[in-house]
Amino acid sequence: MSLNLNIYQTLAAAIVVYYIGVLLRVKISVLRKYCIPAPVVGGILFAIVNCILYTQGIWKYEQDTIMQNICMMLFFTSVGYTASISLIKRGGIMVLKMAIVTTILIICQNIIGSGLAMAFNLSPLLGLATGSIPMVGGHGTAAAFGPLLESIGLDG
Repeated sequence: MSLNLNIYQTLAAAIVVYYIGVLLRVKISVLRKYCIPAPVVGGILFAIVNCILYTQGIWKYEQDTIMQNICMMLFFTSVGYTASISLIKRGGIMVLKMAIVTTILIICQNIIGSGLAMAFNLSPLLGLATGSIPMVGGHGTAAAFGPLLESIGLDG
């Protein structure tokens, strides 16, 4: 069976996967305890089910990816919204120290990455693409930033 979703069906499927994640997060306390976001819970469950069905030859799933980059940026931006002011206050001075150290590391990653790229006659944007974008944001953030970096001059 081949399942090919258009943009509207893809959005509807994403909403269903999100709310499955919300439901599982409500039912399974360990997911709340470790602040695992609902989109991650639903997405991992979908990925596992899709992998099993695809490898067993039961279905081939395809979707319209025109909104993929926008949705990825929204997702990775919204992950931090699970933190609350009361949770940050409970962390106290350690949260402030962690924010300062993280900021310094992000700046260092970008300076080193861009500096090395320029030392090898490469675009400094490549330094960003190998600096804080994937190191802090992860592979999903790097994938979401890829088209943006290409649109401002980074090749490939």
